[in-house]
Amino acid sequence: MKKLFLLIEFIFSFCFSYSNEFTFKHVDVFNNLPNSRTLSIIKDKQGFMWLGTVSGLVRYDGYRLKVYLHDSNDSLSLPNNYIKKIMEDQYGNLWIKAGNYGYILYDSHTEQFVEDPYKLFSKLELNRKPDEVYIDTHYNIWIYSANHGLFLVPKDSSSFSSQLITKEALPKGQISDIKEYKEDILLVYNDGTIAYIDTKHLKIKMVLSEISNEVNDIAHFSAYVDNEGDIWIHGASRLWHIKLLIINGNA
Repeated sequence: MKKLFLLIEFIFSFCFSYSNEFTFKHVDVFNNLPNSRTLSIIKDKQGFMWLGTVSGLVRYDGYRLKVYLHDSNDSLSLPNNYIKKIMEDQYGNLWIKAGNYGYILYDSHTEQFVEDPYKLFSKLELNRKPDEVYIDTHYNIWIYSANHGLFLVPKDSSSFSSQLITKEALPKGQISDIKEYKEDILLVYNDGTIAYIDTKHLKIKMVLSEISNEVNDIAHFSAYVDNEGDIWIHGASRLWHIKLLIINGNA
C-alpha cells in the first residue's frame, strides 16, 4: 500500500548556481506593451505568444505586437482590460479571465471574442458564472463553482456532459487556483488549504492544511508544479515548497 509523506518548507531566499550558459535577448517591441505588469503568458498551438496585462491582452507573432482592448462600442471586444489568466483548449481557442467579468472565449479561427461563453455552461445548470476554469494537459476542462462544486468536462465531450464533485464533498472555502499534479488535480484555496483530487475516481485523496494553519489569513494563493513534481505555493507575500513523497510498503 502506498504511503504519502509531506515535506513542506517556507522559503526565505534562494541562491541558484548553474554551470550552463544561457543566451538572453532583449525584445525591444515589448517596450510598447499597454502595461509592464503581466499576469499571464502562454504560447498557443500556432506559435503566437499571448500576454495578459492589467491594461489589455497582447499577441506577439515574433515580429510585432497586436493589442486587444475593451471598446464600449464593440460588443465583440474584450469585456475588461484586466487579464488575469489565459488558457488554450484542444481546438486552439483561448479561455481568458478578464477582471471581474469572468471568462471570455477567443475564437482562433474567426479571431473574435465570444462575448457570452456561458451558454456552454448552461448544460451544467450553473446559476452563476464559474469562479475558476482550468484546462489540463489532456485538454479536460475543470470548472469550479462555489455554489455547486467541481465539474469535469472530459476532452471531446461534444455534448459538454460532465461529472461533478459536489461542494459538500470539498473543503469549505473559496478556491483561488487549480493546477495539474502528475495525473491528478490540486485545488488551492484562498486560505492556503490544498485539496488533492484523485482524477480517476473523482474524490479527494488528501487535504493539506499546514499552510492555512500557519498563515491563518485570507489571500490569493497560487500554485506551480515544476518538472520534478515539486509544488510551489505563493500567497500572503510568502512562498512555500511542498514535496510529496510516495513510498511503497505495507500499511
